[in-house]
Amino acid sequence: MRQLVPLLAALAFVGCTAQVVGPHSGSLSQQDVQQIQSLVSARSDIHFKTIVYIHAIRPSRVYVEAADSMVGALIRSRFTVNKRVGQWSIDTHSIQNYAEVLVTE
Repeated sequence: MRQLVPLLAALAFVGCTAQVVGPHSGSLSQQDVQQIQSLVSARSDIHFKTIVYIHAIRPSRVYVEAADSMVGALIRSRFTVNKRVGQWSIDTHSIQNYAEVLVTE
């Protein structure tokens, strides 16, 4: 049990970073990810602020999934973000906030 605590702490720190995936994932810098996170944090119409995934569809267009937490998140916000002239901006029309309901019997 005592060995498990440091492992869980390490996973918590590693798990706090959004995963960048997709065919153009190599085109996003850490600065791009930070700029996208700053945009999300400033928006009241995006209900969940923790970015879980950034899907790099193109070098200048990403699809973002944010949630209430990094672990076991069922509540999510989804939207696209575009880069123009070196600046990222959220496509307001793409924002979707929803909660998945898990039903068990």
